[in-house]
Amino acid sequence: MKKFFLIALLGLAVSVSMSAQVFVGGQIGVNTTSNTDKNVDPVLTASNTTVNINPNIGYKLNDKMSVGGRLDLTFGSAGANNSTLGFGLVPYFRYTVLNFGRFGIAAEANIGIHSTTTTDKTPNVGVAKSNKFNFSIGALPVLLFALNEHFTLEANLNVLNLNLGFGSTKATFTPEGGNARTTQDKSDFNFGLGANSNSVFGAAIGAVTVGFTYAF
Repeated sequence: MKKFFLIALLGLAVSVSMSAQVFVGGQIGVNTTSNTDKNVDPVLTASNTTVNINPNIGYKLNDKMSVGGRLDLTFGSAGANNSTLGFGLVPYFRYTVLNFGRFGIAAEANIGIHSTTTTDKTPNVGVAKSNKFNFSIGALPVLLFALNEHFTLEANLNVLNLNLGFGSTKATFTPEGGNARTTQDKSDFNFGLGANSNSVFGAAIGAVTVGFTYAF
């Protein structure tokens, strides 16, 4: 009985130790744009709304290193007949380079897999659908600020990055009552390395992504 109690106590201690290293968090954003064209009669107004949800879960290997993954979910619409659905998975590794007080700077290396489907319906004409797939390898700096022992704010600085990507796009058009036909089938490769000073001084929101984590 005593042996069983000691084993159970050891198991509880290991469990608590492991859970103390687990952290969760995420980011959420909503962006809406509206454009009005007064050169046509009647005046045409178009709006576009995009919602991004990025849950995050990770594990601290030690005080310097951590591993984790983010989901990248995107929902968009431009009127009643246009919709966008995106899904991505981004595993990452982080190494904390500097710590000074509550502030920290980490270097992140990640691998991203993204898929986006856009559907555009024209009543009594047809449906255009585009499928995009992208695989990327990237690295970027991350700023950290510890609010307390559990909550930490983080900002991914996309203004300074390394990115290697492969992608493909396939598009089809299905006329009303007809068969689908391919309108686009292409692949692409991109490589980027550098800093975007215009994004830094112009305070472009897309260049800095802010979120938080909660450590158990």
